[in-house]
Amino acid sequence: MSVVIQFFMAFFGALGFSIVFNAPRGELLVCGLAGGAGWTLYILLVQVGVPSFFSAFIATAAVTLASRTLANLRRMPLTVFLVSGIIPFVPGAGIYYTMYYTITGDTAAASLKGIETFKMAGVIGVGIMLVLALPGEFFAWRK
Repeated sequence: MSVVIQFFMAFFGALGFSIVFNAPRGELLVCGLAGGAGWTLYILLVQVGVPSFFSAFIATAAVTLASRTLANLRRMPLTVFLVSGIIPFVPGAGIYYTMYYTITGDTAAASLKGIETFKMAGVIGVGIMLVLALPGEFFAWRK
């Protein structure tokens, strides 16, 4: 699937979740762009050969950094941009297949998929945590 199509799919997915999470109407487009841009960065990194977990870490950190900056510039809570920007990275298929393999009794496949899903979720959490640990002075551009 082309990168442009994946951008728009991630954009509309993030946009939909920002509507569900009741983001302010004026911020919906920016929320969708955060999700689409983050997913596009992830896909491009994977296509050039960066391992998927490291690609997810870099893209998550970039989305978190952009969300912190946007929150400061647009005078909105950070979660408005961060939640919708991170949604495309959530390993929903991994969770589904872990449960599927567990229910069907394929414990080896369930273990492999579960570990992979757990690693992806952990990388997302670490990427968010490291950027949020930066002092606020880095983002205090407004007066």
